[in-house]
Amino acid sequence: MKKDTIVKKQILFLLRGGNTHIPVKRAIKNYPIKIINQKISGVEYTPYQLLDHLARAQRDFLGFISDPKHQSPEWPKGLWTDKETASGNDWKELSEEFFAGLDEMESLIKNKGVDIFAPIPHAPQYTIYREALMLASHNSYHLGQLMLMKKALSEK
Repeated sequence: MKKDTIVKKQILFLLRGGNTHIPVKRAIKNYPIKIINQKISGVEYTPYQLLDHLARAQRDFLGFISDPKHQSPEWPKGLWTDKETASGNDWKELSEEFFAGLDEMESLIKNKGVDIFAPIPHAPQYTIYREALMLASHNSYHLGQLMLMKKALSEK
């Protein structure tokens, strides 16, 4: 098997979780709706706001890769919602948006016509490979927080 095929398979696995990481789908789809608007003392956001952050950041990664005119939101404010209260339907819709973005990144990685190691034309200091690893790392970090919040808030 070619090295780039091996690396692509590993990135895809990383994006969806597994091994030492919770599978992304399981973490988000099984989240208790009754706690999505609650906060933990000392944490300034709710689980819903954290999922929103994941979706916004993912949109930013994808926009950066695909659009030379993409403007990232103001950091950090532009990557967080002000929405205080969300419904179960809001969580469902946001989850679907998040998974659609994840599918988009995966399609890019799977595309045999895409050299993930080539410089991004409008940002030659970066590659899709780097952006995919950054996205996987960012998602993993915040999914860990989401799971910790689930545990803490479910015990209240």
